[in-house]
Amino acid sequence: MSVKNNKRQVVLRLVLAVALMVGIAVAGLTNDGQYRSFQDICQEDVKAEIVGITPAQPAGGDTVTIKFRLTYVGDDQLRDCDGNAGSQVVVQWSTDTGYIGMPHYLPSVLHLQPGETSALLSDSVTLPQTLNYLEVEIGLPEDTMQGYAVVGGGVVRYNVGGERFADCQATPQSGNLSTEFCFRAQYISTRNTAPTAVKVAIDGQLYQMQKENANDTDYTDGCWYQYTSTLPLGQHSFKCVAFGNNKVLAESALKYYPTVKDTTPPVVVGG
Repeated sequence: MSVKNNKRQVVLRLVLAVALMVGIAVAGLTNDGQYRSFQDICQEDVKAEIVGITPAQPAGGDTVTIKFRLTYVGDDQLRDCDGNAGSQVVVQWSTDTGYIGMPHYLPSVLHLQPGETSALLSDSVTLPQTLNYLEVEIGLPEDTMQGYAVVGGGVVRYNVGGERFADCQATPQSGNLSTEFCFRAQYISTRNTAPTAVKVAIDGQLYQMQKENANDTDYTDGCWYQYTSTLPLGQHSFKCVAFGNNKVLAESALKYYPTVKDTTPPVVVGG
């Protein structure tokens, strides 16, 4: 083979390699030219609302059930990392004893459209005998042989035998600019540990909650806190956090509401 032919083959291989790289890059581009990996899509466009775990105060050896919903806010139908429509859901469990439960793959495949929220999903697992806390991760598979991508808001830590929120809610779930939204949280401590502060994080900003009954010092059966405020336009998120000085004692799951809409009547020119 001549030197000229060798050079032609090298150039041809380089051109093919560059074309392949460009094709791969273009496949991952969005309309604004930004590349988004499957992990980025999960974190940004798939939101997990963890409704709770039963029993609410699990112990080692218990079989617990997690209940949750997934909401998809992307621009097109939810697809897996290969571009196929629909994605399977994974639940992962871990504890501070070094135990990490095998990923649980829910049998049904979700075919979520933009703005759609799934039905209530659930999964169960038997915990190890030695258990200090339970961490729950909700994800969508990136590669079933290598792991999965955790979705936004899909990691919640439960302190076993310690402090927790039995409830964290906002009412009403939607309103307008003049609506006062009430955020309420029930803090429980089986060790009767008083928090130095209980706050609600609205869109990532912390606000001080007040105890509803100032004389309630028994935290073993639950103590209620609340914070009331109007909110700007748009969809909001919140979670409740209890502090012991600078340490987080308990933290609720992140929830994606309330929604504030503009209900002001339009101004008719000349009307």
